[in-house]
Amino acid sequence: MEEIINGQLRYIHILDAEARLRREMDLLVLEQGWMPREQLEEKGHHALWIPEYELIARWLANSQGLGLWISGDIGVGKTLLATQAIPRLIRQQYNIIMSSYSIPELNADWQRATRICHIVIDDVAEPVFVNDYGNRHLMFSEVVNQAYNCHHLLIFTTNLTESQLSNLYGRHITDRLRQMCRHVVINGKSLRGKEKELLSSTIRV
Repeated sequence: MEEIINGQLRYIHILDAEARLRREMDLLVLEQGWMPREQLEEKGHHALWIPEYELIARWLANSQGLGLWISGDIGVGKTLLATQAIPRLIRQQYNIIMSSYSIPELNADWQRATRICHIVIDDVAEPVFVNDYGNRHLMFSEVVNQAYNCHHLLIFTTNLTESQLSNLYGRHITDRLRQMCRHVVINGKSLRGKEKELLSSTIRV
């Protein structure tokens, strides 16, 4: 199956996806300064890992032409995965750069964002409308519709449940998201306490 069609990444197939995702998470631990390399190696690596990340790895191994919808509570690594680890692996495999937006950035750059073929939107929350010469645009919905119609690769994160997302953006949007994205719910404990634990253990060492 052809993975890139007319410059657009349609199907993701990354070999050894789980091992490579674990490695990227390890690198992020080092880059964030949460733990020195020697201490990470002593712990046997994988300092930041939640069992649900295995579902992300399965998507990376075979996306089946779908985007990725990551939901879960605050602090479970959604942003780290969607804006850093996953885009790195995609760039390594396909030399394709994912464009990452927060909602404020999306609203500020909405005309370009709707044309991007490979997009990450982080922390989708309550709707914010953009006014353009008297016309009101709900930008997340417009990006979803454009991605649906043009087969763009969409990855997004949210703290909202599917029901909350449907109530805020409409059932037609969540229906489209279900059709075009693999939905992974991360139920693990917040990693933010883990980050502090890693830092404090580093200080003790």
